[in-house]
Amino acid sequence: MKVVPTTAAGSHATGPNDDGNNNGKSVQDIVLDTMSTKHIRVAVVGNVDSGKSTLIGSLVSATLDDGRGMARSKIIKHKHELNTGRTSSISTHLLGLVRNQEHYQAVTGTSYQDIVLNSDRLVTLMDLAGVSLRSI
Repeated sequence: MKVVPTTAAGSHATGPNDDGNNNGKSVQDIVLDTMSTKHIRVAVVGNVDSGKSTLIGSLVSATLDDGRGMARSKIIKHKHELNTGRTSSISTHLLGLVRNQEHYQAVTGTSYQDIVLNSDRLVTLMDLAGVSLRSI
């Protein structure tokens, strides 16, 4: 389903599963409703080099990793993380899901608003830096 705001001032849009009838809801109302009632948060934790960022990168970009960090490179925040292959910061990434007959499919977009407006469900994935058990 495609979401298209109709006006700039007090813009109205079609929300997920609305079939064109948005009952006068503004884009902001649709975003707030989706973020509060259809949203879960998942923290991804694990040992260093266990593939946490690669998994999140693959899910958010809806692509497979090439074995050389391609999926990870789509979500890293700092250049040194690309160079070392290790995540050094905590970051969050929004995954939008839309129901497609019998399963859910990832929604890709250029902004959080695009993802929220075009999704039936939302998952915020929190990528946490790994810990080496040898240092504990």
